[in-house]
Amino acid sequence: MKQLFFSLAFFVSLLAHSQQVEKTNYFDKHQKFNKKFLFGFSVNNSWSNFRDLKDSSFFRPSLGIHLSTEYYFYKGLGISADFGLQQRGMGIFTPDLDQSIGDPDSTGRLRYKVSTIEIPLLLIYRHNQEVYNKVRLSAGIGIVPMYIFKAERIWKSIDDGFHEPRSLKENYNTFDFPLRFSLGCDIDAPGGNILKTNFIFDYGFKGIYLNPSNNVRSNKNILLGIKLTFLF
Repeated sequence: MKQLFFSLAFFVSLLAHSQQVEKTNYFDKHQKFNKKFLFGFSVNNSWSNFRDLKDSSFFRPSLGIHLSTEYYFYKGLGISADFGLQQRGMGIFTPDLDQSIGDPDSTGRLRYKVSTIEIPLLLIYRHNQEVYNKVRLSAGIGIVPMYIFKAERIWKSIDDGFHEPRSLKENYNTFDFPLRFSLGCDIDAPGGNILKTNFIFDYGFKGIYLNPSNNVRSNKNILLGIKLTFLF
């Protein structure tokens, strides 16, 4: 009888302990929204252009990948800092003056490609209430300090083959600081991690290209796209 009693007591204690561990694990996994510091990585699929060229240019696809951190210092208010590589640039419409097949002055085959190292710094806000199950709205505003380490011009022609790129690095500024706006949602992902999906919009105020023929500056950055961030 005593053995049965002790066995039953041991079983009940073990069950209670397992329930407590399960509750603790559940609690820990669902407190990422309350965690102050988060670290992870982000990928963005964007379109970039230089806004001051207007009708002579068009947006081109531009990918980016960054290491990402967030720190919340007061409820849903915090700062974010990324570090990584980003593509920028534009496509150029050129007049078809020659009217012959294979001539590189026709259609929209001219591309300007700019490669940068960037450190986006944003003041961010995450809403304290869920708009859907495990989903909260988030927004941010800040600047994107960038170092331009590569800039080139290239003709893409399917008629006579792609042309060799020409470096324009000497005509571009080394640094730029466009403004960034961000709007999206934070999702409590499986495992207690955070998946962020944000629309991003960069707006540059400074011409970063100096035309060597007339010493006129142009190429003010503009970028819009979708940024996916996974935080631990």
